[in-house]
Amino acid sequence: MFTNWVQISQKISILGGGRMQEFSNIYIIDKSLERRSDVCRKATSANFVAQPFANIEELGNRWPKSGYFLIADEHGALEDLVSGIKESGEYLPIISYRPGPSPTDVLRSMRAGSIDYLAYPFQSAELVESITRIEREWKSVVARNRDHIYATRRIGTLSEREFSVLRCMSIGSSNKGIARELGISPRTVEIHRANLIDKLNVENTVNAIRLNWEASQSSVAKLNV
Repeated sequence: MFTNWVQISQKISILGGGRMQEFSNIYIIDKSLERRSDVCRKATSANFVAQPFANIEELGNRWPKSGYFLIADEHGALEDLVSGIKESGEYLPIISYRPGPSPTDVLRSMRAGSIDYLAYPFQSAELVESITRIEREWKSVVARNRDHIYATRRIGTLSEREFSVLRCMSIGSSNKGIARELGISPRTVEIHRANLIDKLNVENTVNAIRLNWEASQSSVAKLNV
């Protein structure tokens, strides 16, 4: 366990840079006032700026662009937060916590979008260690998630028929094969193909298929920690 907070803070580097960043923001979301206050004290003692919220609605239009989320994994709060992240496109690391989490709780949380999980009550040193692990790989996680968001939004502009054509293209079907599969003419397939390439803002079929693949990947990428 760490005992020297100067040594701890020196282990934390800013995203995209190589020097120490003290006073990083931690957005603490917890309906329990008592527990929220306790977590705030621990974050503050480790030189973070703790910003407490009872729920994500309290964030309003002030969706943060840097820092970390520390959220009590109860009452669907984590799922609400992940939904908000997807809508905002501003991916920040999520650390979940709850008293006595089971392996099932941790697995569900990680699948939902958490990057790390702490058992409450936890010590300040445990929080710092978690963030240190996260920062090793976070930039690559952000890049993967932004690619997914962009791809998902572009795919969302397609009509149902255009998406069906793209799906068939993605498994290697020819125009004639797509026409048979969808019960339309090859000429209509060509029209849908041209339209979807235009809507996706890509240069060719290969890039359209790649965009579809990116949209199909996990919506919140995970760290290898």
